[in-house]
Amino acid sequence: MNKQSRAQYIADLKRVEEASSESSGNNSKVKTTVFVFLLLGVGAVSGIVAQDALNENILVPDAVTSKSDELTAEILTVAVSQSKATPIPEKPVQSSDKSHALEKLNATGYVIARRKATVSSRVLGRIEELYVEEGSKVSKDQKLAQLDNQIETYQLGLAEARLASASASANQVKAQFKDAEVKYLRGVDLAKSEFISSDELETLESAMNIQKASYEAALQQVNVEKHEVAIQKQLLENLVIYAPFDGTIISKNANEGEIVSPSSAGGGFTRTGIYTLVDMDSLEVEIEVSESYISRVASGAIASISLNAVPEVEFPAEVIAIIPTADRRNETIKVRLSLLQRDNRILPDMAVRVKLNEGDESFASVNF
Repeated sequence: MNKQSRAQYIADLKRVEEASSESSGNNSKVKTTVFVFLLLGVGAVSGIVAQDALNENILVPDAVTSKSDELTAEILTVAVSQSKATPIPEKPVQSSDKSHALEKLNATGYVIARRKATVSSRVLGRIEELYVEEGSKVSKDQKLAQLDNQIETYQLGLAEARLASASASANQVKAQFKDAEVKYLRGVDLAKSEFISSDELETLESAMNIQKASYEAALQQVNVEKHEVAIQKQLLENLVIYAPFDGTIISKNANEGEIVSPSSAGGGFTRTGIYTLVDMDSLEVEIEVSESYISRVASGAIASISLNAVPEVEFPAEVIAIIPTADRRNETIKVRLSLLQRDNRILPDMAVRVKLNEGDESFASVNF
């Protein structure tokens, strides 16, 4: 097709657009990008005409009713029908409903020990010797420290001496009581034979009763001294620090020569604790869950825990308790999880990340 023919086609198309605009208005126009590859025998219309129509930005009507060239009308009719026949693919609409999506409740927390104790002395005293260091594993009732016990040792010796003296006095009084008892029994026999008077018999009986009372008092004194000895032994025992349960020493808070006390009676120079002992088998995880999502957490729910120190390793855990109180300031509720797998890499007060599962039900993500 020569240039003159191409120009003729373009002019015809423009006339068609103007005629359609006058008769039907803008509402009947259909803006169509025409890609027409028609073979109409001799004088076929090639894609060049379609490209020219595109470049001229021609609005093509649904039907061509003008008196333009018959061939132009046929081209436009075919182009429009091609445009109508080609469906426009619809973009799939993504549903915002996440109720069927399996998600997890993510939270952060810390490793805590359910059995943790600050080992201290029951009495005020100076540390004489320490037997363990940080990291040591100890058993229940193992000796951990010794306080200065010199005065208590002397007091115990004094109490034991008093006990011995009271026991000796009781034995002496006992002998006197037995002697008075024998004399009284002999006097009874003599009184029956009328060898002694009733007054003399009463005197013997009174002497026996006096000795009996003295002997009972001596026995009571012996019991008092025994309790005194027991007290002094306990005071001496209080100066020895023992482990209250099996565990690991994670902190040593005092050294030899320092004063320790069960309370801060001595001010800043007095230690209130010697060691911090933790039962590693009692380690748990504690997290805080927002009030908005606490309904999704239930006892027995399975979770996975990863340490910030070892993020690539996950440890199984289980929800064991939901603390029935809320933090008014943070609007959170504490949740405790039990570790189902013990590992030496899990240490108290470590930061952890927790992923809670709830079967097939969905979870929302929570950031703390």
